[in-house]
Amino acid sequence: MSKSSKRRPCPAAGREITAAECGAGRQSRFACPADCPFNPFAPQNYSDYLELEESFDLAMMERLRLGGSDPASLQKSYFERLTPKDTFGISSVLAWHWFFLVDAQGKTLVDRWEAENFSGLKNDHRVLMGYRRKSRIALLEVHRLVGMEQMEVVDLLESNSAPFVLHDRALASTAVRFTVWIAWVHATPHYHRIIGSIGNLVQVRAMEPRQVLLELCRHLGGPEEPSALRRWLAENLNEVMDASSATQQARHYDMIQRLEADLIQADYSLKVPIADFCKCLEGQGDVVSAPLAEAERLEGYDAGWVVLHRSSASGAPGNTQGGADFRLGRILLGPSGCRIVAVGTTSFGMLQAIFESVAGPAAQFVSKSCEDLRPRLSPDATPPDMTLVPPALMVNPTKLEFAQKAIPSSDPFGPSDEDTKKVMHEADRAFLEEGVPALEGKTPREAAADPRLRPVLILLMKERIRTCDERNLVNGETEDMNWMLVELGLNEILFDPPPPRDRPPVTNPPQDGTNAKDWDEE
Repeated sequence: MSKSSKRRPCPAAGREITAAECGAGRQSRFACPADCPFNPFAPQNYSDYLELEESFDLAMMERLRLGGSDPASLQKSYFERLTPKDTFGISSVLAWHWFFLVDAQGKTLVDRWEAENFSGLKNDHRVLMGYRRKSRIALLEVHRLVGMEQMEVVDLLESNSAPFVLHDRALASTAVRFTVWIAWVHATPHYHRIIGSIGNLVQVRAMEPRQVLLELCRHLGGPEEPSALRRWLAENLNEVMDASSATQQARHYDMIQRLEADLIQADYSLKVPIADFCKCLEGQGDVVSAPLAEAERLEGYDAGWVVLHRSSASGAPGNTQGGADFRLGRILLGPSGCRIVAVGTTSFGMLQAIFESVAGPAAQFVSKSCEDLRPRLSPDATPPDMTLVPPALMVNPTKLEFAQKAIPSSDPFGPSDEDTKKVMHEADRAFLEEGVPALEGKTPREAAADPRLRPVLILLMKERIRTCDERNLVNGETEDMNWMLVELGLNEILFDPPPPRDRPPVTNPPQDGTNAKDWDEE
């Protein structure tokens, strides 16, 4: 923001004013419009706002150091969150001690500072203090990007929340539709800002994020009444997030324990020349030649095949009605004989039956081995502290299956990106016509017309769109699933997809002007 001119036109005053008069009265004595080039709270001056925010936070930290209501509690809570680098936890500790914790006279830190006319603060800081004092905990759901720095969001904690604009260019660089964050937010004249960092709530399939949060609060003894719940959250948000993390760990642990993850392989000796055996396999419609992996070549194998099976679109072998081709397992051939490999006892049993039916007396069983892959898939899958986990959030467990869809391709080196996109689109098209367990066996088209099931369908579609947007962000693609929403008539969640963006080098970037770094350096 240029300060070279001693006088400047002021649209709010309707006259020229001095730079000093502007600095002392903007957004307080003067109602500055959004397009004023000297207004640090204007969207176009966002970088200036971040500098203001940084200096404000430093002043707030110093005031807290000198005059906090409970220094011992602050120090204990702060360092409990500092050790694991919990920036969101630090945000919550500081927000509580700044705006909510009262002394014996019922005054907060900010109340006591206000009695001193906010000594040491400039006008812009005092204006920002007015906005910060109205901070609240919000459960934010992203609907769409507004340019490259802003997002349109709603607060799921409010009934029928009106959309509002959240300004944060770092978050906007990775935000996708229907991402949900929990955060401390406050309004400024032209957009909302987050205090510090964001938190991620555990996701439970086919359950509203708001209901997930309420179940966590209820499990920890939180009140039911909405206004009382917000204050309780202000004091206990970190404990709620600890319970959320424990629930995520519990659901992950449960998923791993349910997973059929035995890697089973059987070796056979061949009673005919390899060339003759290959010709036998080539004549089978469900056995397809496939390139060897490098590890398979290093083991001494010369040729490989994939055995296909008609399965349901869910990926589980066995249901042959209206599904697609899935890979049951592999057949490997080498000078020392033949090996068949599959994951899971069901898939291996089907693979072995097909192989022995095709091979007949040309292959003789030698040995079989089995390895549990779960320790490899999740070496840190330890039992969680179930005292923190609400039983109601252990419903709809996540299920993983080692069923891999076979993608048709004429390329000997495997399917192209276009082949993969085509199969995924066909799967999305088939999804609209298939019965879905979460929809009580009804198809999405049927559920869209059922007032009772429509909310569940919306949750499922939000999940699919969020996953698609995340994949686009990683791969630089522009795939759009809005056509599904149009066909289902789900106009209430129909928003423009995010534009292509460069993937940042970190998975969870800090927010613009995040205070966690400054706080840690104190």
